[in-house]
Amino acid sequence: MGKDPAGVATAADGLHVYVSNPTDQSISVISAETNSVVDEIKIGGNPLGLVAHPSKPVLYAADWDNHRIIVINTATDDVTGYLNTGRTPSGIDISPDGTKLFVANRDDNNAVVIDVESGDIVATVAVGKAPFGVTFSRDGNLVYVANVQSGDVSVVDGRTFLVLAHIPVGEFPYAIAEDWKNGYLFVSNQQESTVSVIDLSSKREIKRIDVGDYPEGVAYEPNLARVYVANWFSNTVSVISTKSLEEIDAIDVGDGARAFGKFILP
Repeated sequence: MGKDPAGVATAADGLHVYVSNPTDQSISVISAETNSVVDEIKIGGNPLGLVAHPSKPVLYAADWDNHRIIVINTATDDVTGYLNTGRTPSGIDISPDGTKLFVANRDDNNAVVIDVESGDIVATVAVGKAPFGVTFSRDGNLVYVANVQSGDVSVVDGRTFLVLAHIPVGEFPYAIAEDWKNGYLFVSNQQESTVSVIDLSSKREIKRIDVGDYPEGVAYEPNLARVYVANWFSNTVSVISTKSLEEIDAIDVGDGARAFGKFILP
């Protein structure tokens, strides 16, 4: 990989995984068949959050230092354009129908909605303080935003982009995974070494699960009824049962596990 890999996105066809290397200003392309790097895309920026289009060969990278979204053609691995955003874009997600990008701007305390076809910002949403991780609901009707410094999750209407609720969680919430089968959100709390479980029907936290140190990326696997959490400082991946809401395993990995994004292949 490149230096300090952080963000992850998986291609919709399951053939490739993309990893952002902010320090090297690059994105590594991994073959999911061989588990080896097959390309490195130099982008001239500091990419963090990544998301792949659900039906087109396009990857979007949040360029942290240059306050923009970088658009990449994944058929050729070439940069094809740039989209305007706010200051220090971090988390990014795309609506399930592929028409809207939702980008968290950490230093503006807001998020922007970008029309994919036109490239224009069509809405600006005031969320909590220092928003970071962004996740669309499976049906696209809601967007969830983890606000690092205000310690809560903003729930945003995915059509009107109005804020519906702010749900308090633990310290420094970073990333969010939706368990759409059981109606839960799992939120990694960086500085508390926990994961908050939010019940979406009541819009409140119902449990806090102890995991490894400095949890960051979090992803849901519906077939196994598991949530996986990358713990940056303890070099483990926690495995949480969505039935018992307990950590049932901790997998040892390399030094500095991050995995910010959708890191489970479809």
